[in-house]
Amino acid sequence: MRLTRPNKPLPAAVMQLVHTVQQWEGAKTKPEQLYWEQQATSSVEAVLASGKDGTIFAALEVLWEEHPEAYERMADLAENCVQSKTHDDGTVSLLIAIPVLTWSRNQLPIGKTDEATIAALKKAVKAHWLANDVTLTLSHTLYGPDDLPEGFVGTGKLAKKLFVDAFLGKDTAHNRKAIASEEDSFLADCRFWLGVLRAKVGAPL
Repeated sequence: MRLTRPNKPLPAAVMQLVHTVQQWEGAKTKPEQLYWEQQATSSVEAVLASGKDGTIFAALEVLWEEHPEAYERMADLAENCVQSKTHDDGTVSLLIAIPVLTWSRNQLPIGKTDEATIAALKKAVKAHWLANDVTLTLSHTLYGPDDLPEGFVGTGKLAKKLFVDAFLGKDTAHNRKAIASEEDSFLADCRFWLGVLRAKVGAPL
């Protein structure tokens, strides 16, 4: 069933964001595209900094119903603002999730990951997927689906912690408070390790 948006005025911040993304989508020249992309990025970052992402979701709802192409740009932009960060030293950090499907007759693993497993995982990722000079740091927390944050703001807060550790060149220690489902029992489920790739701006990952 498709829900219809109530016929009432939307907040000015929502309409301004919608207008900016529409202008970005409709720009015909590279300078115009860059300008409106910068405007949209600044607006989204300001919303995220406020700690409330309702404006972003409301703008996405409007664009989904009325401007599907602009919706895709808006969704990608919001995700990129959360999952990547450019540093003053000319490097960029990218948040990644490494999924693993697990199954067992016993309780599935969740929570803290030991040093040996993290070391083996980093070695495998570097050997098979990463470009040269890309560094990888991982969180020692093995997350279940219900443990991952919801929304752009929640994800951004977690990403910032991992970005700081990656900038310092260290893995992120296990966060016991992040695990709310250690007692859950399933025969099969997904688990996730979160990590950060760090490389020079413009370099391949």
